[in-house]
Amino acid sequence: MFYKNILTHKKTYLHKFEHKLSFNKLIKLGRRMARNKMARNKEEIKAFTVNFPKSIVEDIDLICSSEYITRTSWLLRAARELLNKERLKRTEDLIAKISEEK
Repeated sequence: MFYKNILTHKKTYLHKFEHKLSFNKLIKLGRRMARNKMARNKEEIKAFTVNFPKSIVEDIDLICSSEYITRTSWLLRAARELLNKERLKRTEDLIAKISEEK
């Protein structure tokens, strides 16, 4: 997915250089730009390995390919959604508990 985006914007990158970029140089340029983007994010990134059943991975990949997003971005979005849902539930439970005590 990332490489596809670079190739679609190849013309905008090429006008900055006097010579044509080879495919490998274009890929290296894209990787460098991705690292710079992550560095600007200012949030620490931690990596870990997770094992999923094959059927779940296939479902996730199907969704990702239809929406043209990476598996990582889909998983991050799903994690944020679940975290927000859990926070809301805990807040509602706390409010209910406080109102019961009154």
